[in-house]
Amino acid sequence: MEHPLYSLLSIGQRAVLDVLLTVLPGARMSELDRLPRLGCGSPGPS
Repeated sequence: MEHPLYSLLSIGQRAVLDVLLTVLPGARMSELDRLPRLGCGSPGPS
């Protein structure tokens, strides 16, 4: 079942998202999982 927001994406955006979410055979994570994450809630300057 598709997520409701998926239908709002263009065909090109869907293709990119599908590639990022695909876990290749023998891999443990998707390309999206491999991308660096930005920290949220990290302390700012005091």
